[in-house]
Amino acid sequence: MSIGTFNGLTPSSSQVPDAEVIARFTIPGNPRPKERPRLGKGRTFTPAGTILAEAAVLTAFRTAYPDWEPVEHKLELTATFYRDSKRVVDADNLGKLVQDALNGHAYKDDSQVFDLHSHKWFTTKARARAEVIITRVYGDRVEVAA
Repeated sequence: MSIGTFNGLTPSSSQVPDAEVIARFTIPGNPRPKERPRLGKGRTFTPAGTILAEAAVLTAFRTAYPDWEPVEHKLELTATFYRDSKRVVDADNLGKLVQDALNGHAYKDDSQVFDLHSHKWFTTKARARAEVIITRVYGDRVEVAA
């Protein structure tokens, strides 16, 4: 497997011509989507499932990159989710959980993520996982009027 490709995917090849893969890691287990905040007893709280899933993302990242310091440049975040269930979940909520979990750890702020790609696949329980690629994006992201 060459740098910049992951299971046959080339996340930056057509989307971002000037980019460099800076991190890739795998989160074991069935990927969970980000749940909406809940209201209870007059206050808003994050559901326990979301807290546990974000902790699993951060644990996998910290295991792969124990000395990582949050970066401060533009990024592309690509996550491929291999789920053991065909239960309907939104790909954007799967990606949002990963993006929020890495906020302040892989990057200073999630506003640095200029491209977010989420892919869903179905697999067996034993192979359930999420594979994450963080790519540094070079150059300005300015639309040029025609």
